[in-house]
Amino acid sequence: MRKIIGLIIVVFFLFSCKEKHIEKTEEAYPDKSPKVVGIYKLNENQQEIKFEEKILFPTGELKMKGPIENNLRHGVWVAYFKSGKKQSEGEFVDGVRNGFTIVYHENGNKLYEGFYTDGKESGVWKFYSKDGSLNSEKKFD
Repeated sequence: MRKIIGLIIVVFFLFSCKEKHIEKTEEAYPDKSPKVVGIYKLNENQQEIKFEEKILFPTGELKMKGPIENNLRHGVWVAYFKSGKKQSEGEFVDGVRNGFTIVYHENGNKLYEGFYTDGKESGVWKFYSKDGSLNSEKKFD
């Protein structure tokens, strides 16, 4: 019996220590449904720190989400079609596109892929048809 009670206490402690997140509607559509939702956590001083953002379609489906650092996009952001399938993904550093980007056809095949440096296309970008075959390449300086 002691083992069971001890196990219950341990499980309760683990669940009660879970970091709490606060979601706040930061922008709404005219009908008051959420458009942009900030996700916050409390730091050691109990101040709310925004660490993620979600953008929703007017009908409530997830349109885009990604990490936030110092109130700027920072890290990999993912966008979705209304169907829920991935539409694109790309990297941001301090609010500027910097790194890979991939955009998909709704059937899941790549539409194009490339790289950004300081917000500008760079390197070789590849463009694909709906069936996934490579259509063309373009080099950016």
